[in-house]
Amino acid sequence: MDIQAQVELAIVTARKSPSRPRKVGAVLVSADGAATLAACSDFPAGVRDLEARHTRPGPYLIG
Repeated sequence: MDIQAQVELAIVTARKSPSRPRKVGAVLVSADGAATLAACSDFPAGVRDLEARHTRPGPYLIG
């Protein structure tokens, strides 16, 4: 996979993030290029997706 395809994959992956203020995608590629992992910003396990988390300072709410 060339660098442009990796960037495109990161952009597509970022769009899947439930975090509306921060859409972050990342692509990790093994040194030999055989394995690729793509992930996006998401809420940690057990953290509810509340409307208040999508505005400042809401993302830092506890609970």
